[in-house]
Amino acid sequence: MIAGTGEIAATGGGFQTAEIVRFFPETITVHIGDTVEWTNPDPMTNHSITFGVDPAKLRLPNPIVTSGVGVNANLDPDGALHATVSSPTDNVHSGALWPLPADRAINGPNPGLPATDPTDLPQFPLPSVLQDLNQRYRVTFTHPGTFNYHCAYHDNLGMLGQVIVLP
Repeated sequence: MIAGTGEIAATGGGFQTAEIVRFFPETITVHIGDTVEWTNPDPMTNHSITFGVDPAKLRLPNPIVTSGVGVNANLDPDGALHATVSSPTDNVHSGALWPLPADRAINGPNPGLPATDPTDLPQFPLPSVLQDLNQRYRVTFTHPGTFNYHCAYHDNLGMLGQVIVLP
């Protein structure tokens, strides 16, 4: 699933940005035990995946900010934050899914970035040490129901979504 998208157009006279603050698709149907992954390909804007109440702090993912904000959230081995949601009333959020820096090294360390860069980084997100720049968020659904979510930054602009979980 895509959490927002955008473009940057630059010329000698300056640059402009455009973004679409929507989830693609807005509604998805899955089955119990399925995992849904959201990613933020937007080059300029951060987004969130928020089930329930908006967290007090969005910058860092839920296991880092404070206990009780998320539900069974942890980091997968590839650095993506992963939560388990069992009820439509659970409060769980991704933290800020930030755009990656444009000069991010893809094949080896970059002297201008922290030493956590692995020697071979064939895919994003960043290593789990830099969790505040993670672009991906996964949720596994353990019970049937309709799970509404939103971007805590852009819900006022209609960035809303729904996961329908079937038995």
